[in-house]
Amino acid sequence: MSSRRKWVAFVTAPDQVTGEMWCTMLRASGVNCLLRDSNPSFFGPSLYPVRLMAPEEESELALQILQNEIKLGPKNESRAMRERQARTEVEGRRAPYPETDPS
Repeated sequence: MSSRRKWVAFVTAPDQVTGEMWCTMLRASGVNCLLRDSNPSFFGPSLYPVRLMAPEEESELALQILQNEIKLGPKNESRAMRERQARTEVEGRRAPYPETDPS
């Protein structure tokens, strides 16, 4: 069995400096976090949006922490996280088995 973790992008920060601050806050809360910059800069911090990544099993907690601590809104949530939350809500509304009449 592989011990490799699957990392997922769960939120987008407006720039690299903000992303680094958010990751620092998450790490202080015990959540692993990495930045994924689509436009790396060799001249200093990137002014472009950056995605924050966390192990899949920690991504929901990471998003909750940011929502609670910095009042993060839905515009920052990654598309993948929104889709995953939507699937979870739909699956939660489904009954596991149809009810049957035992008689």
